[in-house]
Amino acid sequence: MKSPGAKESGFSMMRSIALCAVLAFASPAGALELAPFVSPHGADHPLAGRIFDAAGAEVTPEALSRRVKGARFLVLGETHSNPDHHRLQAALLAERAGAGDRPTVVFEMIPEGLQGALDAAIAAGSDAAAIGAAVDWETRGWPDFSIYRPIFEAALAAGLRIRAGDLDRETMRRISKEGPASLGAERERRLGLDRAMPEADRAALSQELEASHCGMLPTSAIPAMIGVQRARDGALADAMIRAGGPAVLIAGSGHTRRDRAVPAILQALAPGAEVVSVAFVEVSEGEASPAPEVLGLSDVTVYTPRFDVSDPCEGMKGGEGMTSTAPQPAK
Repeated sequence: MKSPGAKESGFSMMRSIALCAVLAFASPAGALELAPFVSPHGADHPLAGRIFDAAGAEVTPEALSRRVKGARFLVLGETHSNPDHHRLQAALLAERAGAGDRPTVVFEMIPEGLQGALDAAIAAGSDAAAIGAAVDWETRGWPDFSIYRPIFEAALAAGLRIRAGDLDRETMRRISKEGPASLGAERERRLGLDRAMPEADRAALSQELEASHCGMLPTSAIPAMIGVQRARDGALADAMIRAGGPAVLIAGSGHTRRDRAVPAILQALAPGAEVVSVAFVEVSEGEASPAPEVLGLSDVTVYTPRFDVSDPCEGMKGGEGMTSTAPQPAK
């Protein structure tokens, strides 16, 4: 689960293909166009451009479009650095708006402390690029704003409300040091943190945190990081619920898995509301058919080529990348 503050490889390529991503978003009304992809690795992979449900049945783009329309809560999981994922998120958002729906769009990438700056930029009639500047997108370490721009443009074109979803970094630090009780009883309940996490889920999350930090995470740091991860999932779910109507979440795939992350929290805190999770997943070398354990994490899985094939742990092997004890936001 990579920190958005970590340097993402391929930024120069992102800038050069950003225009392609925007143009590819401009598809005919009512048609979800998966290809052509702009990510350069695996376009000829047997899974690229294919869609599956959780049971492994193949799904058409038209069926996916129908599935996401009308759900009160739609969570769209991504690999942050993949432009195709954001192009397709924008397309699904535009389809919902085109069908007359007006969901609030919640972004993991915007912390709650910047909601005021976000609202002011929108009220001033700012375009997508100016909104990115207003929320300090580039300085906070996320991948180049240009690849996220189609999502903001789709939301602005439809007049949709945009909402910050994540916790502020200072809040994460406090949770890391003092635990979720530091939020106060009312907010702890709203984020679903008053419920115990099943031990199997805790063990699995612990392993994922260790793997995502390339085996360099001190064992003593894991409990605090689990607390932060759970709080961030809860904050994203809470932002969707407090939207007061339909909501769409844009977040990393670690937050959108339906077993223990945002979808599970939504189902617990808003019983009866329809929750649909869609994961955009990069293909893996040697994977000719979808892995059941991957499909089981979402209601629908969409496979795309990979944007970056570099080793994310390379920078840590020489002792880089783990110099801070601050909680690292999840992928």
